[in-house]
Amino acid sequence: MTVQLVDQAIRILTAAGIPAQRAWPGADMPHLTQAQAAVCLEKLDYAGRKAVVAVTVAVPMELGGGVCEDAALKAGEALTVMGGSWVQEPCKFTGYADTYSIRLLGTFSGPEVTAEWTSAAAFTVKLGTAVHPRAVAFRAEQKVDETTGDLITGAVWTFRLEEVFRPGEGPLPAPTEPFELTVDRVGGTETYRECRLTAVQLENTATGLRQIRQGVAKSRSFITLI
Repeated sequence: MTVQLVDQAIRILTAAGIPAQRAWPGADMPHLTQAQAAVCLEKLDYAGRKAVVAVTVAVPMELGGGVCEDAALKAGEALTVMGGSWVQEPCKFTGYADTYSIRLLGTFSGPEVTAEWTSAAAFTVKLGTAVHPRAVAFRAEQKVDETTGDLITGAVWTFRLEEVFRPGEGPLPAPTEPFELTVDRVGGTETYRECRLTAVQLENTATGLRQIRQGVAKSRSFITLI
């Protein structure tokens, strides 16, 4: 779960000439002889599907804060290839370890995070025959009789599909209506038939494009996978 983000940062930093390791022990810090980095998962928001990766660049006191800042800038430039949104914090001096250090925080959301999650909530969405790999959320509902609580015969299903695209990416074109919508997930497959779109919402964010498609389906079936 998002460990790949940490491993990727370590590989990028090492290739850039800054030795890095995962969540390196504090006991190692007094033995620094050059700029080094520690990488860890700072925060994981399961509901919001966001992850924050923290990179701490540190140098021994003898090299000075300027060297630490230069190393942090070098690290930040290298880490941008990962995507996400990176910010750099001020340089700090740690007395007990005799080191200068700077933290860089990278925030990742949508596909960068969910592509690595293998929980039971993982799913794949197809509109017609086209797979939509950037889907991050899907929801469907059907109204019931307010008095009896029973499903209303012939009532349509309404659905909401959310996708998040990285900078430079764009959404797949809408399928020809009516179309089938299929959701494959652990435990079964949902199929919505005779679907039509009723609304499309686009939102440009700092990390890419967010699209929400809403629509209706005349019927739904579910096949359990054993």
